[in-house]
Amino acid sequence: MSKSEKEIKTIAKLIEANMKKRHFNNELGLEIETFDNEDGDIPTASFLYSMKEDHLNNYDALHGGIVASIFDVAMGLGSAALTKSMVTTADMSFSFLHPAKGREFRIIVEYGHVGKNLVNCSAKLYAINDGDEKDLLCATALGNYFVLGMPLISEA
Repeated sequence: MSKSEKEIKTIAKLIEANMKKRHFNNELGLEIETFDNEDGDIPTASFLYSMKEDHLNNYDALHGGIVASIFDVAMGLGSAALTKSMVTTADMSFSFLHPAKGREFRIIVEYGHVGKNLVNCSAKLYAINDGDEKDLLCATALGNYFVLGMPLISEA
């Protein structure tokens, strides 16, 4: 099993363990799509999100708070998988570029620095187009996550 396959398995186990609890992260329903963590490369993950009617704003686009939550969960899951530790958000910033309209979205996360105490990452949220058109970049985020040094919930 490759390093990337192990991370995908770790993230899938984290999502599964979270689903056994009743909290907001479960509402999002993020799915891990890919994880690339080969030696020498910047670790990268992609997640899928399917729009839920309850997550729309008055303009039939994803609510900004939902977009922020999607970014937080996606960046946090990969940070936990890479460090093999529970993490918590240190800080995040967002840029909303286009209304996030559509049914399916892809979130691409790059983990620029994975340290003993802190993980730094950036993310992009795309509306997935069904046709020949290019996916639309709707929002970007930057985040830092504290490494807590506690076992992952899927392993505890």
